[in-house]
Amino acid sequence: MVVTATTARDQVFPGDALADGVLVVAVGVYTPDMQELDPAVFDGARVFADVPEEAVETGDLLAANVDDPIPLSEVFEGRAGRESASDRIVVASVGSAVLDAATAGLLYERAVEADAGQVVEF
Repeated sequence: MVVTATTARDQVFPGDALADGVLVVAVGVYTPDMQELDPAVFDGARVFADVPEEAVETGDLLAANVDDPIPLSEVFEGRAGRESASDRIVVASVGSAVLDAATAGLLYERAVEADAGQVVEF
């Protein structure tokens, strides 16, 4: 899992550095001139957005020519999600804090259930 939370104007890592099956959650970009993600991050990815009509106007989705992200609510309602273990999932969040918190909680619960992940002390 990769989480980006920057207000960068240039990509923060190369898309080809990502493994199959990675989940990328980008929460920092909210204007057309901001861009956290290399357009290659979106190659072959299933793209979700908390507010699709706003997310398509951000630099990340504009640079990658993504104009039809799946509403993130579809995941919470069980109608969309990962189709295979190798799927690259990208979640573009433009700032709906309620959905960010719900997503984080859901991912944490699933990681605990699967005995996955690593605790990192700050």
